[in-house]
Amino acid sequence: KTTYANGFFYCMNYSPFSVLSYDATANNRGGGGGEWTKIEAPMRRFLRTPNLVECRGRLVLVAAVEKNKLNVPKSIRIWGLQQSRTSWIELERMPQALYDDFMMVSRKKAFHCIGHGNQILITLPGSPDMLLYDFYEKVWRWAARCPFALNPVSGPDMPSNSQPAPFHAFAYDPRLEALVC
Repeated sequence: KTTYANGFFYCMNYSPFSVLSYDATANNRGGGGGEWTKIEAPMRRFLRTPNLVECRGRLVLVAAVEKNKLNVPKSIRIWGLQQSRTSWIELERMPQALYDDFMMVSRKKAFHCIGHGNQILITLPGSPDMLLYDFYEKVWRWAARCPFALNPVSGPDMPSNSQPAPFHAFAYDPRLEALVC
């Protein structure tokens, strides 16, 4: 779960939750090697399933927050890393009704996130359901199920109630400048 944004590689450290960053541009500046830094994660004691994604050059942390005390509602939240690269700002919080639906669909399992442009896609292991968040429109919505994602083991001998296969997604942005010979 490593993410690249603005010359830095980022990855999660799980004990306790924090984000590790590696300055990949240090070699270009004649430093002889990159530099590692540790960035404290927001609400680190209450995070579940943290995911790092890049959206429009910005590092974004998507995670479930599970805290029953002090009136902190359970939710999925999105934080953006500040330019100082030492602190986070909360950008969005999933509406409670949608969170309740999401938890029923996910069966409280982990989820995976993919960032691309202005959107974050949340996929659920073992499920064809996907949730989208659009930063530009500030909207959460369920993605339509793909009619082509049929269970690969389905066939004439399989029961008609077999479920669609789960998605495994990744962000891909084809560009001409990637074709360097």
